[in-house]
Amino acid sequence: MNFGAPQPSRPTIVTAVIASCAGCSLITILVIAVATYAIWNSPEVLDGRAESLRDQGQYAEAEAVMRDAERKAPNNPMILNNLAWVYYLDGKYALGEPFARRAVALDSNPSYLDTLAHIDLGLQHLDAAEQEFKTVLRVRPNLAESLDGLGQVYEQRKKYDQALDQYRKALNANPNIQGTKARIDRIENRKRPDKP
Repeated sequence: MNFGAPQPSRPTIVTAVIASCAGCSLITILVIAVATYAIWNSPEVLDGRAESLRDQGQYAEAEAVMRDAERKAPNNPMILNNLAWVYYLDGKYALGEPFARRAVALDSNPSYLDTLAHIDLGLQHLDAAEQEFKTVLRVRPNLAESLDGLGQVYEQRKKYDQALDQYRKALNANPNIQGTKARIDRIENRKRPDKP
């Protein structure tokens, strides 16, 4: 006796639906995992992680993260600039210079030029640093970092009055700028006559 093709019973249909939903769930989980990994390793997120490391003084770690970001976004001026800044903070001016120059070549953002000026200052390229700081200050006259940097150029040239003027402007623009008060004290102590 032939009753035709077997008919699925309800449990078989339920099992098929559950199996297909489980497959959808697995695919959904995989898509979320891949998207999360991509976001976590995006240049912008890597830049944020490096900033946190940089703020903690962990320059080698920040450099490694920024190098990864730069490989993923080799023509992103923000990434190039921030990598150059990590090198600057770590005293590796020569390593940061090409990244700072590329950032400025890609985007004339005054902050990027400020980074290049600081690197040139570190490399003792005082003429270049002075011109770069002055260019930034024409666009953003109250950028404390550039005011302080220009003060450092003047101080290295022993133009102490001009250096003090720039340092004071920097403090007016940002009272929390690092190192400026110490530079003012150093110059003022230099100007005081020695007591017998």
